[in-house]
Order: sequence, then C-alpha cells, then structure tokens
Amino acid sequence: MYFPHAIPVYCIYFMVGLAATWVVPVLHQASDPHSELPLTTEQCSWMASLYYVSRTVSPILSPFLADKLGRTYVITLNAFVLCGTWIAVYWSRDVFIHYIIRLICGACDGLHSVVISVYVCEVSSPQFRGTFMTLAIFFLSGGQLFVFVLAAYFSYNCIALTYFACGFITVLSTVLLMEPPQSLLMDGNTEKAEKNFARLRDMNDPHAVTEFQAMKKNVEEERLKKFNLSQYATKEVCKSFRIILIFTALYAGCGFGPVSTFVTTMFSNSSVFSANQLSIFYALLQVICTGATSTIVDRVGRRCLILITNVIVTVIHIGIVALYCIQYTYEIPCFHLILCIMLTMYACLSLMFQAPLLSLIRGELLPQKVRMMGSGFSTVVISLVYFIQIHTFLFIAEKLGIEYNFVMYSCSALLSVVYLYFELPETRGKTLVEIQDDLKSAKDGKPEISRL
Repeated sequence: MYFPHAIPVYCIYFMVGLAATWVVPVLHQASDPHSELPLTTEQCSWMASLYYVSRTVSPILSPFLADKLGRTYVITLNAFVLCGTWIAVYWSRDVFIHYIIRLICGACDGLHSVVISVYVCEVSSPQFRGTFMTLAIFFLSGGQLFVFVLAAYFSYNCIALTYFACGFITVLSTVLLMEPPQSLLMDGNTEKAEKNFARLRDMNDPHAVTEFQAMKKNVEEERLKKFNLSQYATKEVCKSFRIILIFTALYAGCGFGPVSTFVTTMFSNSSVFSANQLSIFYALLQVICTGATSTIVDRVGRRCLILITNVIVTVIHIGIVALYCIQYTYEIPCFHLILCIMLTMYACLSLMFQAPLLSLIRGELLPQKVRMMGSGFSTVVISLVYFIQIHTFLFIAEKLGIEYNFVMYSCSALLSVVYLYFELPETRGKTLVEIQDDLKSAKDGKPEISRL
C-alpha cells in the first residue's frame, strides 16, 4: 500500500545522486586542457565543496517549509528545481555559473535530506520502515552509477540532456505523493488524515486502528501545548537531540562525502584499469549491495547493526592508511585495484547501513514537535563537516599525504562505536509513539537493548 507513494521518493533520491555526483568526473578531467570545463586546483576545491555550503543553510528553513506548507509541497518543489538545473548545465561552461548550480543542488539536497527521511518514517509501517529507507539509498547509489557510466561513454551535452529527461520524469512522478497523516493531524485535518492513513494501512486490522488512535492522541497532546522554550528542554527532546547530533557528526566524520567526491581522482594514476572503469566498479558494487540488503535493516536491531558496521569501517580506514604508507616504501602491485576494493567496501557499508540507519533513527527518535527541526540541524551538521573535509582534502593530500585524511576518518569511526554503544537505544519494530514513551521512561545513558 505504501509503494505507489514511494515512487516519487525513489525518483528524487536518484536525482540527488545525479546532482551530488555529476561533478566527480568533471573534477577528474579538470586538468586536461581539452576538458569541457577546465579548472584549477582551487576551483576544483570550491566546485566540490560549495555544494555543502548551501546544504548547510537550507535545512534550517526546511522545518518551517515542511510544517507550514506540507511535506509533499517541499518534495515537489525539489523535483522542479533539480530538473531546471540541468538546463543551465547544458548551456553554460562558465565556472561561476557552475558554482551557482552547485549551490542550488546543495540547497535541494539539504531540503530533501530533512523532509524525505521524515516522510518515509511517517508513511511507512514499523515492520517495513527500514526496507523502504534502504531502497531509497539504493536509488541514490543508482544515480551515482548512472553518472560514472555516462561520463565514460558520452559527451558533456548528451549527459546534461539525459539528466534533464530524468528530472522531467521525477517531476511527473510527484503526482503520486500523499501528505502523511501526522502532518495533517498537526494541521487539524483529522478527516483527511484518517483517509490517508487508510490508504497506507489495512483499517480492518485492529493493530492499524490502534496505531492511528495512538498517533492521533499523541499529536493532539502536542497541539495543545503552547509554544515555549521549556518544551524543548524536556527529557526526551534533549536526549534525542544529543544522540542524533553526535551520531550525525561522527557519521559525517567517517569521510563518505570527500571519498565520493574525489574517488575518481584517487584512481587517476592507475596503470591496470582506467579511472572511469574503477569508478564504475566502485558505484556498481554499491548498487548491488544496497539492493541485496534492503531487508536486513528490518531483520536486525538498529543498534547492533550500526555498531558492527562502524567497527568494520574503522578497520577499513586503518587498512587504507597502512596501504598508503607501504606504497611509499614499496611498489605494491595493483595498488589502485586494492585501494578501489577497500574504498568500495567502505562506500557499500556506508550506503547499506550507516546512511539509512542514520535517517531512520533520526526520524524515529525525534519527537513530533521537533522532528523537522532536529532533522534540519542534523543535516546542517553533516553538510558542515563535509564542507570542511572536502575543501581541505586536496590541500592535506598535497602538503601532508592523502593518508592523513583517512587517519581522521578512522578516528571518527572509532569514536562512534564507543559513543553509540553507551547511548543509542533500540527502535526496531516500534511505533513512533512507543519510541517516545521509551525515551521518557529510560534512564539517561542506559539504552534499551532487549531487541538486539
């Protein structure tokens, strides 16, 4: 019952994958004087990092837009804007125009990251929430693969027109969107909320009826509360904010942003395979892994899964540091192939588990009254960390060595294991109301682990 309303969500994720990744092959070819868009090293840094400047600002506005205008309005607006940017990409070769395009794409991604993660949590059932979020990440990685394949075989103009066609299809798909019942209840539109809930669940099922009544009661309690700062200092709000923001900062610190941005550049000196071939392999494995594991998130506890993932990520980053150190002393055969495998393993883990789990836990832990605001702050933190990492990546690589970037990423991954072990509660299989009840009753710093 959820699937038709998920189609535009998946299309938007695919478009965001295009918007975030299309610059990667451009950066790789920037030093070539025959490139469609030749760039200096400084221009490459700005081209890569400006995306995260606007992505830092737009989430601040998203709670007001989504709560006042509705989730579906913001998602539809994103689809139209992303579609229009490809017209500018087609017509312009001016670097400053491309700076503006990157800023616009980053702003759309910031809005999307906040609104869609909340949208998915609100319209999907607890049993399949993780599956649908992982499928969304599958389409995101599909967009990245699409970029690398087109860059290897087609011209700049042909690629831009193809992206525009994808954007137009996404705009058409937004007619399938449906405003979540929670949002309608907050606006006082109970009749439409019940109607929309019936389109998502089987109302002949007593559990579905109970879920809607609990949701209705929870939202009514939130609406009756007058706005004051004290409601943001309650135990459940403070605890959920603390967990989400620290979790977000440590996730971003693991380096997925800069790795995805400069992956083709890191493969540029390969003598066995071309940089484009390794990039296609890198993206293809991500698509396969995220598609094959779409049901794992709902079969294993969130807490257990993220801890295991972050331990493996820590080991991979330490292995990359060691690989570079050995390469400086000895000539490692197939160095770039080994590096590609290790980076691909990390990227797969990030898209299979880290990214969807962060989006899920963010939508599940945050109370209704601060869900959009908390998601906005979370996206701001990710964007800020990515901006710093991406803007300094090339500088650190040139002055100190590329492995120093991965030293910092491994430290962040290790810290996340320690922090989440002590703070993160289990949310799998629970309704949003049950999760909030657990936060109110749980002792601070004592996560519930009964569902591991």
